Amino acid sequence: MSNRPETGGTYLHLLRLSFLAVICLAATVSAKENPSVTARLKHKYQHVTFMNDNGLEYYEISRENPDDYEAEVCGIANVKGKVIIPYYQDYIYISPIRLQEFGSDTFRSDIYYWAIQTYDNQFGVADKNGRIIIPCTPCGGIYLMEYITPEGDPVDYNLERDGWGFVVQGDRYSALFDEKGKELIPFSSGYTDIYLRVDENGVKYINAWKDGKVEKILCK
Repeated sequence: MSNRPETGGTYLHLLRLSFLAVICLAATVSAKENPSVTARLKHKYQHVTFMNDNGLEYYEISRENPDDYEAEVCGIANVKGKVIIPYYQDYIYISPIRLQEFGSDTFRSDIYYWAIQTYDNQFGVADKNGRIIIPCTPCGGIYLMEYITPEGDPVDYNLERDGWGFVVQGDRYSALFDEKGKELIPFSSGYTDIYLRVDENGVKYINAWKDGKVEKILCK
C-alpha cells in the first residue's frame, strides 16, 4: 500500500484500506484442508478450490457462466463446507477485503468482509457470514478504511481506534457506509474524496473533499 497527498480529485488514501478490484492475493492449498469437506463440496458443485489468504481459509466454488463460457460465476463456502455466498449468474469475482495493520503486510484476522464483483462490473460487499451489506452498484471500487490520526501516524494517542467504514468511489463522487452497511454520506452530497480521522482527544471526524476544498464533518 502507498501514500498519496490528501487532495481532492485523486485516488483515496491506501494506508489502511483494501481495494476490492485488486485485493486478490496469492492463495495456496492449506495443510488444514479437510478432504472429506472438499469431497462433499465437489459432489455438489462444479469447481471447488480451497483457499488460504494470509491465514483466512475458505472454499471458492464456481461454475461456468451461462452467458459467457470464458468466465465463471463464483460463490464462497467456509472451512466447514457451509456455503455462505451461493454462486449466482452474475457473481464473477469474490475475495476477502480486510483491514491491514499500519505499515505492514499483516492483516487483522478478526475483521474481514467479502468483496463482490458482478458480471456487468458492479461492486458490493458482504459481511463475513455472507450477508450482503452493500448491494452491488456501478462504481469504481469499494475501500475498507479505518479511522487514523490526521497525519497517518501509527501512534494512537493511547486510544483504541476501533472504527472503520467503506468508501465507495463512484464515477464522480464518493459515498460512505459504516461497517454494517448503513449509508452515512450519499453520492448526492457531492464529495469526491472521503477520509476517516481521529484527533488527539479521541474525537472521530471525516475529512470530505468538495470543489477542491476539504470539509470537516464530526461523527455523531
